[in-house]
Amino acid sequence: MGFRVAAWAAAAAFVVVWLAILVAGLDPDVLCPDAPDGAGSSLSAQLTLWPPGGIECTYVSPGGASERTTHFPWDLWGSAALFAAGAACAATAPFRRRSRLLFAAAAAVLVPAAAAVWFL
Repeated sequence: MGFRVAAWAAAAAFVVVWLAILVAGLDPDVLCPDAPDGAGSSLSAQLTLWPPGGIECTYVSPGGASERTTHFPWDLWGSAALFAAGAACAATAPFRRRSRLLFAAAAAVLVPAAAAVWFL
């Protein structure tokens, strides 16, 4: 039982680290691809409650006019979902005798797929 809890805790920690790596280097210019460019303007981004995981981009022009858009980062959340599924398969594999190879193969496919979704 203790080994199983440790495996799931490690999988959860890997998912948290993956999310931190994905979000760490992002700035509002990357998170808000539809924001207009302008000298002297400001751009901010924050998570929204609806849609869950969406990002609200607020653009303020030099004249004071503001514009808000909501963007859903499919690549970020798709990559996180694939990585979480791969971590879950890796944590489950040691405890399923009949399907151990299947879970290990699924983890070996899902984790690189998560990287591919993010980097491509």
